[in-house]
Amino acid sequence: MFINPALPVTSFVVRLIYQWPIIASALGIGFVNSAGNTLIAARRFATNPIEDLVMTVRKLVFRAVPTPLRFRGRPASTSVVEFALLLPFDAHDVFRSIEVTDAISADRQVTLVAGTVADIAAQYQSVTATDVNNILQAASAVLAPFSVANAKVTLSSVQIDANGNATVDWSASLYGTQRTGTVTNAIPTALRVANTSVIWGEATYAYKPLVGRVVTGTLNLYEQIFMRPRLSQCVKYTGVSTLC
Repeated sequence: MFINPALPVTSFVVRLIYQWPIIASALGIGFVNSAGNTLIAARRFATNPIEDLVMTVRKLVFRAVPTPLRFRGRPASTSVVEFALLLPFDAHDVFRSIEVTDAISADRQVTLVAGTVADIAAQYQSVTATDVNNILQAASAVLAPFSVANAKVTLSSVQIDANGNATVDWSASLYGTQRTGTVTNAIPTALRVANTSVIWGEATYAYKPLVGRVVTGTLNLYEQIFMRPRLSQCVKYTGVSTLC
């Protein structure tokens, strides 16, 4: 029985009365009624009186010690306490790893989308509206498992004149804005070769973290890939091209 000094005397007395059979039994005291029937049997822990006394005292002390203190010094209880203390930090590390890994994966998918649409378009000599639409729709499969609704994919054909000026011949976009006019500053200098063309694939994705503990807010991921036409000097868009 654990005696709490903060408890009122009456409460202590009530607990003492309630638990007196346990205390009496632990002390080796037995009780019989007038008929000779045993009411409470004396508990003996050993045949040696001294050993029995020591074990009785140990049992009483064990009952008097608060339950939390009984776990002190036990390897199992130490592991439980360590786990409870480290759990919040471990959970934070797990969520942080998930967020960072997910963001890296999304960025990688954006790069693949830009490269895929440019690579497919560069294999055509001429394209129709259906071809261009199919190429852009392929972005949905490449971007999976991320939603293409949060993405903008743009495919353009750019002509380079004799002076190195870059002008958009045709452009199409999925959830984005088509390119138009002169885009010389947007094309790398090494690609501005006179009288050539490039296929320009662009992809943007608005990444929103799952938890928002490490990566907060919305990250606008962007990638662009340039490809040279493989089968012709330029890829003509039927009914749209004016420079090819």
